[in-house]
Amino acid sequence: MEYNEIKVLHEMLVEIDIPHTFEQMFGGYQIRLNANVDAVEHDGSYGRNQDLIEIMGGLTKEENEDESVLGYLTAKEVFKRFKYCYENKTSVYKKEN
Repeated sequence: MEYNEIKVLHEMLVEIDIPHTFEQMFGGYQIRLNANVDAVEHDGSYGRNQDLIEIMGGLTKEENEDESVLGYLTAKEVFKRFKYCYENKTSVYKKEN
């Protein structure tokens, strides 16, 4: 299976120089922003069959109370969260109103 959405996320992060790692994992890929924020799209991730991304970290405070991961996200949705976390040096995403 091709995991294209996480490759799009990688390109978006490179484009604005957000430091991260991009590695193969479990037949797919992992992007690690820091020790507490990462995205995966691989054989066991939530959303893989729809070519969508799962994240750990980058969740809102409310999301983090219910779950430790959030799946079924597009590259654009993850990028917005990761950009916020990077710029604010946090692993918690705060939605803008």
